Amino acid sequence: KNNSLEERSRIVSSFKERAAKDLLSCDNAGGDTRFRRTETDFSNLYARELLPAKNGEEPTMQFLLEVVEILTSYIKKTFDKSTKVLDFHHPHQLLEGMEGFNLELSDQPESLEQILVDCRDTLKYGVRTGHPRFFNQLSTGLDIVGLAGEWLTSTANTNMFTYEIAPVFVLMEQLTLKKMREIVGWPNGEGDGIFSPGGAISNMYSVMI
Repeated sequence: KNNSLEERSRIVSSFKERAAKDLLSCDNAGGDTRFRRTETDFSNLYARELLPAKNGEEPTMQFLLEVVEILTSYIKKTFDKSTKVLDFHHPHQLLEGMEGFNLELSDQPESLEQILVDCRDTLKYGVRTGHPRFFNQLSTGLDIVGLAGEWLTSTANTNMFTYEIAPVFVLMEQLTLKKMREIVGWPNGEGDGIFSPGGAISNMYSVMI
């Protein structure tokens, strides 16, 4: 009751930070301990020790949780107007290994720790196309639901060409195209359609048709 405004603010901030960490690590009494982030030395771990390797479940979960932490931290900064859209450096600076950044291809496998470092550096020196102050072509912000869908499709790693190999995705494609045909006024959504990966291919399709 006698806490000052500053002290109350500090307590609330601490609670929010702890709650966020608990949410990320699923750290609750009934939670699955496999999904709790623990201190892990990735410097001596390599891709060969991840799933489907024997006993690879724990290092895989810890590695992916670290990756999720990197990505969620990037997302939070992306929506922060006070952050830079781009931490700009000239090409020669990046190629010369500025601040430990290294794009050289090694003949030897890199540790998981180095892969995590590379993930952080890639995001650090890239353009935040989802930033509120990004006004260049093509990108129009970061949609969180779309991002979740992107993670899902990458995890499924499915080629969408037949019902046999991708039943759900094939049906989703058919229904989406049907809805698009209804929007443009085709009766009962009848007709055909195809998704285009970009403007150049769209122009080529139009010439062929």
